[in-house]
Amino acid sequence: MIKKPEYPSFYFVELASINIGGYVLPVPPSVFTSKGTLLDSGTTLTYIPDQAYTLLRDRFKFTMKGNKPAPPFQELDTCYDFSGQSAIFIPGVSFKFSDGAVFELDFFGIMMFPDAAQPAYGCLAFAAGEFPFSAIGNTQQRSAEVIYNVASEKIGFVPFSC
Repeated sequence: MIKKPEYPSFYFVELASINIGGYVLPVPPSVFTSKGTLLDSGTTLTYIPDQAYTLLRDRFKFTMKGNKPAPPFQELDTCYDFSGQSAIFIPGVSFKFSDGAVFELDFFGIMMFPDAAQPAYGCLAFAAGEFPFSAIGNTQQRSAEVIYNVASEKIGFVPFSC
């Protein structure tokens, strides 16, 4: 847990890298750590710097070649039409933090199905963000129990517990 005096009510983590399908994005940790990464249950998506997002999106598209691309949905620019498919296979995504901890996302932490009228229309649940910091949103957190030990200044994740 990292506390920032300018944001006293927020909790930050030190994201060091992102792994997608066994491939660690070639992004220096400073891309994430220079501004910090907010752990935010009030933000829907995960927003990461442009450089990291472009690499994540491109690698995701590479692994999803056999699927039918679909038009963007609002700020979600990597979408697919899964109509007629009996199963959807996507690459795993995990966050690695500076202390070595790894948080593996579940299927619904990676994909969103934003249009109830089109349930087979799914999008990568990440976006590029040019904010004062990156943010790990509630879509990525929803399948995990997030434990805040404020006294010890530690945050823990218990994946797949919800």
